[in-house]
Amino acid sequence: MLRKLYSLVSPSYLESAGRRSGMIMRSRKLTACSFLDILFSTVSQELVSLQSLCGELLFCSGIELSKVGLHKRFGPSSVQYVKGILLDLLNLRIESGGLQSKKMKRLCIKDSTRFGLDTRHWKMYTGTHGPRSSSMGIQCEFDLLSGQVLDIDVHSGVQNDAKDARSKTDRIEQGDLCVRDLGYICQDVLNQIIDNGALFLNRLNSIIDVYLDQQGNEILNFAGYYWKMKKEKTPTLELDVYLGKTKTPCRLILDIVPEKVYRKRMSQINTTNRHRGCTTSKRFKQRSRFNLFITNIPRKELPMSGVIQTYHIRWQVELVFKTWKSLFKIDSNSAMNTCRWQTMTYARLLWIVILWDIFIYTRNSVLKQDEQQLELLSLFKCMKQVTLNIARIRQWIRLGVDEFLSGFKLLDRVWSKYGTVEHRKGKARIKTALIIQDIL
Repeated sequence: MLRKLYSLVSPSYLESAGRRSGMIMRSRKLTACSFLDILFSTVSQELVSLQSLCGELLFCSGIELSKVGLHKRFGPSSVQYVKGILLDLLNLRIESGGLQSKKMKRLCIKDSTRFGLDTRHWKMYTGTHGPRSSSMGIQCEFDLLSGQVLDIDVHSGVQNDAKDARSKTDRIEQGDLCVRDLGYICQDVLNQIIDNGALFLNRLNSIIDVYLDQQGNEILNFAGYYWKMKKEKTPTLELDVYLGKTKTPCRLILDIVPEKVYRKRMSQINTTNRHRGCTTSKRFKQRSRFNLFITNIPRKELPMSGVIQTYHIRWQVELVFKTWKSLFKIDSNSAMNTCRWQTMTYARLLWIVILWDIFIYTRNSVLKQDEQQLELLSLFKCMKQVTLNIARIRQWIRLGVDEFLSGFKLLDRVWSKYGTVEHRKGKARIKTALIIQDIL
């Protein structure tokens, strides 16, 4: 596994990638390998100047280059160079073991994060706060069973999740279980998931009509069911329903939310609608009384309580985004040339995926000993240790495959011993391992 990983950061591969992208046209002082190395030096820094990059280049590679000379290296070709390496890494499909299931091929968790950018990037990354505002979104999807990153995509902040879901339905494979938030769900995506022979588990989007019969004669009365459940003191209820114009059959779980949660939802949507110049619909108010989950997983394979628990494992991707932002400054908003900012952002993502693959390799090694120990390693703690040793890890890459292998085997030992989760007394935690075991 580590040898495959090294093949994508080896000098020969990087030189080839540099020539393919057009960043390296002839022999230069600044090699493709040295260029990527100084980019990796910035992955945990928020403010990075050209002067500091030139100093790092001289210090680590003995290459003296002016600020103007380095500035000229950042352009569309440098963006394609780093982005191409990232795509090759995602397509490498490194086999590192993991959990196995006869019920599903992959457990695909997907979510997105968005953040504002410097206004000089507005042409490429359009924002939502005015004609010249700028923001960026990142889509991330990974298989919770194997740990493999399935997709990382960077786009303008105004692109919604549904558009991303529509454009990537061909990547859904037979036997997958797709767990996503309500923003990804629309009628055509649900139907495509079913056509691909896959399963879905999502929250219900408020724009989708729900019927109790396949002919569409009886629409579900959410207000009526709310008062009925309150009267009978039933906090959770399951129904067989049909969705939208195509009457897609599925299971619907209605889970009543506390009054405090309902009021918070109403306060947030009313504030948003006031800014838009519209009012909150009666339909939205009625549905906001519930957490609404839809799935086509057979009831005998996953009961109602298991559906809600399974959906809650989405919090794993929230931890990923938290780590990206706090440790690797993926939402860094420094004022710089757009191509330089893009190049450095893709370098951060590349660094993250390399470390993620090694983290999953370590996690799966632990799983071979005990499958109950899925949460033994803390992603945040392991990545925190990496930020303290970035210079050493860069040195392992520079010194060749033998040093790379021995270095990352050492990192594997450090993570196994000092990157574990501490169980604090009295602190409630979602037991992801136990939930997944129930699914399997």
